[in-house]
Amino acid sequence: MNPSSASTSKWYNEAITDRYHGTVNNATLSQGNSYLNNIKQDATDTTVSGELTVVPTASEKGVTIGDGTKGEVPLIFKGGSGSFSIGQNGTNFFISETSTGNLDSGVRLSTTNSGNDIKIHNKLGVGGTASDYQLEVRGASATSTAFIKGTSNGASARLRVDGYNDSLIDFGRNGLGRWRFNRKSGTDDLSLMTMTNNDWSSTAESSTLMFFDYSDERVAIGAAAAYAKLEVATGSNADGIQIRRNNASEGATALLGFRTSTGGHADNTSSISAVRTNLPNDGDNKLVFQTRSSGALAEHLTIDGYGTHDHKGNRTVNSQTINDSWRSSEPSLRYDNTATNNRVDLPLGVTKFNKGDFTIVQWLKTEKHPSATNANYSFFSSGSSSEARFYIYQQNANTDTPDVTFRLNNSSNAMAAQVVATDKWTHGEWHHLVCVGDRSAGMSLYIDGVLQASNTTDTSGHDITEDSGTPAKIGNQSSGYQYGGEIKATSIHNRAMEADEVKGLYNGESTPWKYANRTTELWNNTVSTDSVFSGSDNGNWSSNANSESTASGIWTVTQTTSYGLSNLHSFGQRSFIQNYQNRAITDGAYNVRVLAKGTAGDKIYFNFQYSSGGSGYSDDNKQGFLTLAGSDYAWYTVEIQGATATGGNYLLLGSNNTNSFFIKEIHVTEAGEVAAYTPQSIGETRDNGTSGNGKKWYDTTTNSNDGTITGATKVGRTRIGKLDIGTGGGSSAYDLDVGETGKGKLNRIDFYDSNRYIERDSNDLLFYSYYNGFRFNSGSVSNGTRSGGTSLQVNGDRSVTATSATSTNLKQVARVHSQDLDGDGSSDYVITHNLGTANIVVSVRSRTSPHEHVECAIVSNGDATSTDNDPTNKCMVRFASAQASGTNYKVTVIG
Repeated sequence: MNPSSASTSKWYNEAITDRYHGTVNNATLSQGNSYLNNIKQDATDTTVSGELTVVPTASEKGVTIGDGTKGEVPLIFKGGSGSFSIGQNGTNFFISETSTGNLDSGVRLSTTNSGNDIKIHNKLGVGGTASDYQLEVRGASATSTAFIKGTSNGASARLRVDGYNDSLIDFGRNGLGRWRFNRKSGTDDLSLMTMTNNDWSSTAESSTLMFFDYSDERVAIGAAAAYAKLEVATGSNADGIQIRRNNASEGATALLGFRTSTGGHADNTSSISAVRTNLPNDGDNKLVFQTRSSGALAEHLTIDGYGTHDHKGNRTVNSQTINDSWRSSEPSLRYDNTATNNRVDLPLGVTKFNKGDFTIVQWLKTEKHPSATNANYSFFSSGSSSEARFYIYQQNANTDTPDVTFRLNNSSNAMAAQVVATDKWTHGEWHHLVCVGDRSAGMSLYIDGVLQASNTTDTSGHDITEDSGTPAKIGNQSSGYQYGGEIKATSIHNRAMEADEVKGLYNGESTPWKYANRTTELWNNTVSTDSVFSGSDNGNWSSNANSESTASGIWTVTQTTSYGLSNLHSFGQRSFIQNYQNRAITDGAYNVRVLAKGTAGDKIYFNFQYSSGGSGYSDDNKQGFLTLAGSDYAWYTVEIQGATATGGNYLLLGSNNTNSFFIKEIHVTEAGEVAAYTPQSIGETRDNGTSGNGKKWYDTTTNSNDGTITGATKVGRTRIGKLDIGTGGGSSAYDLDVGETGKGKLNRIDFYDSNRYIERDSNDLLFYSYYNGFRFNSGSVSNGTRSGGTSLQVNGDRSVTATSATSTNLKQVARVHSQDLDGDGSSDYVITHNLGTANIVVSVRSRTSPHEHVECAIVSNGDATSTDNDPTNKCMVRFASAQASGTNYKVTVIG
């Protein structure tokens, strides 16, 4: 231990530096300072000459400044250009520009909140020098130069701009300003603008791109004010709003959704979507309007590129109010559920669907069945128990919650498939019932436009032929199934309706399909061996595609791309099938039904060829296709459009692949409405009852499949416009609205009873009256009051009476009175003619041969003395001499 190793607290052992140091107690350095390894020590300061290296003796050891008793503990740096201090002041840390150790002076950086937060007192540059702004972040790489991130679950990443005047966020490129978000001074509104002068320091702004109204919570695009929740203002270089979906596949949508909610529903209440198709024309793309129905968005209106509106079965209201009153104001047929044979028999063949699809549509209002047993109602039935048939009926009709069943039986009268709707029917109310039989896809039952039951059972193997001779019936299937209530409409279709069509029918729309009544199909072709369609090249079919084609005259197969086939969709394979008995194809829809197999997913396309040349083929948008399910034979139905053609009519088919496919049967039937029985068509026989066939329920299609009514009675009157077609009786007058042509055709008009009527008989128009004939009146009607009177009267004895001799419109009418005059020895004879005028011409002739005329004096009065004076109805004939008894004359008075 030597003098240089002494300090005020220790006397260090320099021989062994890490041990045996002495502790100084109550002793002081005799000199004012000491030097230890070139460190000068005195009572207050320590000066280091040269470099000072501190080597910690252990981890987390270092240099300690202060002993915990001082409030301000600085570390001072003195350089040639100034001094800085760093250190602790209270509970915070400071970096200051000062040489005195006063950390509060010239502060550049400090901590706050007991050292938890950092405060920059001047500008801060990150990645470069801050030259103009309080914080400047600069980066030279492609990565972001600033990044804000919440690092834990629930943490927020926030950028806050709070200006006393303006609050600005500017965006630019290469040193020039381009965009500005501005919360302007004095307002709470926010704008997105373009910067006019591209100068960061400039406050000049160009047009407003977006405006956010704080108080009214509104947004404007292209305007500096918003008057709606979202307002879009377009200029000369803008078209409005476009919602775009890039690289979209077929069926992809670009959607604009709308939502109204009281419970924060996460899905759209309605939407407008643009839907892309893969059809060849831009017009095939469509705009779809959807609203939420039963928890899911459903299409309610589509507009395609051609402008065609498809209302998906929904009603269109234009300048009028539509309600459901029309459903109950029409006439109907009432069936007595206590009877045994109230029914309507349809002509044989109406439901001869064979293996094809069909749809039955009815309006019904049932009555609760009074019986506790056999409480079943038959709505519609076809055929008999000895053949495949279908029927629609109601079970538990004696309850308030009856079932409705749509069932198809096989030829053994056993159920092949059925669907049942439970608890969906109310007695005493009109219901719209639709039963759809898609023979390969399944059965569907709709009530009031809504699907209530369905299955996916394939029933194509059951042939509905009506071969038993039992026709279809409306309202009575058999004993124990007598219907009770009213039926006002039934229509029969030989195709499977789609859901939107069903809804349209419920809402009063007609189906846009051509009427059809085919007891035999247009094409009904079957081969005993498979028809193989195969080929490895485009348009190259196997030359032996159908071994029976020529021999049996069923169809021919041509491996060609002619006949307009190149104008169809770009089929990978093509074929041409011709039936040897050409059929007339007309405008309308056709069902093509095939029994086929092939590679799952491959498509077979169908279309019509109208002539054997290279023109006249059907348009692409009239074609249809099926998608093969696999290598087992199955029935498929395709609907295609036809058009009237003068040449031959052929069926084209093609595939989208080079794989082989096989066809055993092809059937083509005109699709449409086979029969339609409406409220207005309930009536008598077409021949006015003379055939003795009883009452008829007329088919309003051109097929004339009239039904014969037995037992059921008509309820209500038929009104068409202002024409009332009732059951007779009453004196209320109804106008006949004959439309724009002003023409109407009637064979007979009965007036309240059979005693007065007008009838066309051959070329004559006949007036009949059991009473006093007919009167023809002239005059006018004002405010319901008729003026004038009878001008001409046809009497019950067939005589005609003109009631006025002075009216100018009747002067040309010849009125005649004729009577016999027999001599009685006098020369004056009074003639009562009742012609109502004194302007008369009188002739007198002998009634015996040679019937010579006699000249007489005529006096218009009744006699010469005027005692019997009635000049308008009487006259006197005066002979030159007295006429002896036995002389006979004929007197004729014309006036």
